[in-house]
Amino acid sequence: SPIVQRVLRDRAPLAFRYAQSGNPRLVEALSRHHGIDSSRIVVGNGSDEIIDLIVRVRAVPGTHNVVAFKPCFSIYELQTRLCGVELRQAPLLPDFSFDWDSLLKLVDDQTAIVFVTTPDNPSGWCPPVAEPEALARALPPSCLLVIDEAYMDFSGEQAAHSLLGRLDDFPNVAILRTFSKSFGLAGLRLGYGILPEKLADFVRRVRLPFSVNILAEEAGIAALEDTVFRAETLRVTAEGRDAAARCADQRRKARSCAG
Repeated sequence: SPIVQRVLRDRAPLAFRYAQSGNPRLVEALSRHHGIDSSRIVVGNGSDEIIDLIVRVRAVPGTHNVVAFKPCFSIYELQTRLCGVELRQAPLLPDFSFDWDSLLKLVDDQTAIVFVTTPDNPSGWCPPVAEPEALARALPPSCLLVIDEAYMDFSGEQAAHSLLGRLDDFPNVAILRTFSKSFGLAGLRLGYGILPEKLADFVRRVRLPFSVNILAEEAGIAALEDTVFRAETLRVTAEGRDAAARCADQRRKARSCAG
């Protein structure tokens, strides 16, 4: 965003300072952006840090297990194994959609966390919201469902795919978001979790106090305000996706005719 670039130049003299612990200005901006109480929001050095902290807080090595699909975002596996926690994985279906039944078969009373990425990476599969809703209701009350929505901005009508607006109905659901994709700030490492309030409190207690630096915080606040840049990013991405789909369809038709 040109606005973010200008803010970074203007705020560069502040680089000698530590950011305020917990980044409350950014948390408040996210609270307004999503219409969610700030007590549920924890920002991190990319959503990777939030994933790591959730595993450390929720899962006890040698006791708990974590469940995800295979393949999945590599950080789920790396951080789970780094913490000495068992990782169980259910394979995706041949069309890369989610096999919920196979996933649930891996869950037991010692499952601390289930990770699901939607839209998925790299397939782009994005199930209707009724599917993660059913999964959340089917999990044991002690199990946390972490829905990684890094790409949710590109899904179109988010209410049709995301539980974000209904978290009060799902006390066992946490949602991850990032500034790396539609906001274009991957290099500044900025992400956040929208968590059950008690979990958010514990994560804030163990989070390193300055993991989000002061310029990343300023950039995140500016990015939330630059609605024009983000809307244009989403428009151009959607047009490119549709064009790629049309090309693929034309190639399939051409091969069919040649056959």
